[in-house]
Amino acid sequence: MNNNNNILPKFTNELDAIFENAAILLMLVNSEGRVVKINQTGLDILKKTKDSIIGMPLGVVFNCINAWNNSEVVCGYGKNCHHCSIRNLFTDTYKNGIKHYQKEGSLEIKSGLESKKKELLVSTSKINVNSENYILITVDDITKLKELEKNLIETTKLKDKFLSVLAHDLKNSFSILLGFSELLYQNVRTYNIEIIREQLGYIYEVALQTFNLLEGILLWSKFNNNGIIINLKPFNLIEICSNEIKHQITVARIKGIEISFKETKSIEVYADENMIKTVLRNLISNAIKYTNQNGKIDVAVKKNTSEVLITVSDNGIGMDEDILSNIWQFSPEQKRLGTAGEFGTGFGLSICKEFVEKNGGKIWVESTYGMGSRFTFTIPLFKKNSLRN
Repeated sequence: MNNNNNILPKFTNELDAIFENAAILLMLVNSEGRVVKINQTGLDILKKTKDSIIGMPLGVVFNCINAWNNSEVVCGYGKNCHHCSIRNLFTDTYKNGIKHYQKEGSLEIKSGLESKKKELLVSTSKINVNSENYILITVDDITKLKELEKNLIETTKLKDKFLSVLAHDLKNSFSILLGFSELLYQNVRTYNIEIIREQLGYIYEVALQTFNLLEGILLWSKFNNNGIIINLKPFNLIEICSNEIKHQITVARIKGIEISFKETKSIEVYADENMIKTVLRNLISNAIKYTNQNGKIDVAVKKNTSEVLITVSDNGIGMDEDILSNIWQFSPEQKRLGTAGEFGTGFGLSICKEFVEKNGGKIWVESTYGMGSRFTFTIPLFKKNSLRN
């Protein structure tokens, strides 16, 4: 270490007090890029002692991966150093006297046996202390802030895509409703009862799908904005399953699909009834959507010691590995039309996963492309002597 590094610059008492008590990381660096002074906040942030920092190059102080991997190379002069934000700002300020205020940059640092990228906000200015030039550097770690910013941008893009998909699907559904309604209105005196019944069935199918879609969106929106309280209570699962199947039976019959469900004696579960209804409705609706004409759907309930398994299986078109790998994530690009061209936003299964897990259960899927899918989820049994808070 150069002997000059042992001669620390002396401020006046007032400046020393300001330097030491500043609420940000402050360092004074000499012409060789070595730290000659650091405040207490900086030591706290870096979790190092003053003795381990004074006289050390900036790269070593910040655990720069290049400084660690190339110890024989002078810090700041390695082959990757020209990319270093701190090094470049320091050099520009020292040589040209240019002040830099809150410039964003990144640094690859050593973290245990791995490396980690840190996003930094750096300011530099040239000062003279006792006829010696130094660079005053302030550094803020904005890694978490940048991650939040990135997530916000991605969420906004996803929301915009979702609204675009939703608007497109709603426009399609209303176009169908208007089309069939107009045909019935214009030909009500000439159509026979079978044609009228068939077209009313299509109108009902589209109206039900649209209603379920909007109801699911409202529930999901309330849930994610903390506007919905989970209402855990005991209820009869068998009755809920039967009712949800009855609500979907007309849509299934239009496609000639048979839904089987063996009603057993009452099974009391402990969960939020509306959320479980939404899960069942989505799974049964999806099964109908992706099952061909004259297909079959089976809804089964199995009681275990502490939970109930509900399975919705079909012999429809199934899913390949690409679809399965993203099955629980809302992605407008992943949405598929049903076997009869039914629409969908592609986010119903993400709602199912959230709702099942919030009720203390699990959900999974088994599927083979071209042979059908089998969705299973669990919910806790109701035990009178062990109510959950």
